[in-house]
Amino acid sequence: MILDPRLRPEIAKLLDDAAAAALPGIADLDVAGARRQMREASALWWGPVGNLGSVADRMIVVGELGVDRKVPIRTYRPNDDVLPVVVFFHGGGWVVGDVDTHDGPCRALAELAGCVVVSVGYRLAPEHRFPAAPRDCIAATSWVFAHADELGIDASRLSVAGDSAGANLAAVVAQQWPVDEPAIRSQTLIYPATDLTIDHDALPYPDGYLLGVAELVWYYDHYIDDADRHDPLVSPMLAASLAGLPPAHVITCEFDPLDPQGADYSRRLSAAGVEVVHDRFSGMIHGFAGMNAITQATGELWRRVADHLTHSWSDAVAVS
Repeated sequence: MILDPRLRPEIAKLLDDAAAAALPGIADLDVAGARRQMREASALWWGPVGNLGSVADRMIVVGELGVDRKVPIRTYRPNDDVLPVVVFFHGGGWVVGDVDTHDGPCRALAELAGCVVVSVGYRLAPEHRFPAAPRDCIAATSWVFAHADELGIDASRLSVAGDSAGANLAAVVAQQWPVDEPAIRSQTLIYPATDLTIDHDALPYPDGYLLGVAELVWYYDHYIDDADRHDPLVSPMLAASLAGLPPAHVITCEFDPLDPQGADYSRRLSAAGVEVVHDRFSGMIHGFAGMNAITQATGELWRRVADHLTHSWSDAVAVS
């Protein structure tokens, strides 16, 4: 692969090393192999994780349509104060990834933002295709609100966040949140997929730098049937209205086929009167939010996320 000279040097080296090692792309693997590759890559690319006040795993029980199910969560807490909370949804194309692959980013976010982070292990495709993932994420967010006292969080300062497929799910949760519930304070969308109906031929960098058209097709085909791709629970860009949604922090990067979708969603949010901050990282590729051991841009990303979150919580009024 001929690399674009505008890529940051450390990212170009990562891609060169991957090419030299002849690592298969996601689209060339079966589901088990893809999940194993992501687990291995996430540990290598993030590096050692930092210490935190407490990190705890548990299963929560959520109910829908008269049926209870269990959803795993991991809670990160920097201290014992009553704190704001971020409900976080991991990336991985709705097929790979879990609370372990995103452990480093969640620890960093909890420390930098001084908040509790609740990472949700939603059901994955193809074992659980759409709408399992958004249903789990909506239900888990409702559970966090309902158990604020138990969790030691300030329910008036709750935000949602995610990367890639997780950002898609965060956007969906923000859109689907009941109007009679306390408001979600903000949404953090890191290189989100917002429109699964888009013509793949129109995407930039179709051959991809870790994520290209072949990988997107692989993820989408495992997750969703063609007939459902216009549903706003799949493609939040296609919602009839974006008015009244929480303030948004959208992060995209230059060498990412999803970059235009994030930018377009930012513009549509802004046109609907939603407060939006759009950060675009030059020279970066999809997945860099988990590359703390590779590039300093990762630390800068999470510092910007933390700053936006603390700003969004600054004028919160406690829920009565």
